[in-house]
Amino acid sequence: EDFIIQSLQLPQSFDRLSFLSRSLGLLKSATRHCHTGFSYSIAGVGLRGLANDQLGKLPSFLVDVISHYNGRYGRFIILVSLGIGCTVWYNYVPGSSFTAPTGDLFAHLDSYDHFFDDSYTLNKVNFIETVDVSDTVDSAFSKELPFTDISIPASCPALKAVGLGLMIAVFLSVGIEVAIPS
Repeated sequence: EDFIIQSLQLPQSFDRLSFLSRSLGLLKSATRHCHTGFSYSIAGVGLRGLANDQLGKLPSFLVDVISHYNGRYGRFIILVSLGIGCTVWYNYVPGSSFTAPTGDLFAHLDSYDHFFDDSYTLNKVNFIETVDVSDTVDSAFSKELPFTDISIPASCPALKAVGLGLMIAVFLSVGIEVAIPS
């Protein structure tokens, strides 16, 4: 487990962040593995191709982020399956930046298994990748605030997956819509 503790400098305007969010080409899905979504996924092999050839080979990464913005803390647990999409579990609580958050939402987790249970108290949203996010993620982490402030201790494909997860957490933290209109 690698932990990054970072105070990020946000841009004065969120216009560029909104553009980056739309550039990711993420489509909101009702379920994580939706047969209609697979035809739109960047893997592009359709449901049968994923089941037969790809699904077990695609790398998945878990990104866990705690944020503070505008008087509220956010917890984001993001499961990224490169080329397919991601599932985001999240919630917010009010809090001061001078007081660390407490409670179950911010407790250290030894296992993430219970997040797969839909009865857990976190909000959940699923996204399908409709375009290759690699160039957008690379560009954001080399040229755009707040991502230029973050150094990810990983290499491809982990770098892309962790970068995508961090981008989604930042967008949700500041209230930017992540998905493209369907």
